Amino acid sequence: MVPGPLRPPSASYGPASVRRSPATDLLAHVLARNVSLWGYENNKPTEFLILVIAILHLARELRAIAGPDGMIRVAGCDDATRLIQVPRYQFQHGCGPAGPP
Repeated sequence: MVPGPLRPPSASYGPASVRRSPATDLLAHVLARNVSLWGYENNKPTEFLILVIAILHLARELRAIAGPDGMIRVAGCDDATRLIQVPRYQFQHGCGPAGPP
C-alpha cells in the first residue's frame, strides 16, 4: 500500500468536515507567500511556480486513483502500471516476473 496524497488545507476544496490544523494553515500561508515572491519574474512564471503547478497536478492525479480511505493499493501489474503512469513513467521491460532474455 502507498499512502495517498494529503487532503487540501482549505475546506473550499472539499466538505466542511475537513479539519484544518495549524500546520496545514501555515503550509498554505508559506506556499502563498513563496508563490507571490518567487512565482513570477518579468511577468512570466518562474521555474519555481512551474514546479509547484506540476506537483499539484501530480497530487490530483494520485488522489484520483486512491481508494476511499486515501490509500493507493498495488495488488498486481495492472495496478502498478496505472500507478507509474501518473508521473509519466513506463516499465522498460514490462511488469511481472522476468522471462528468459
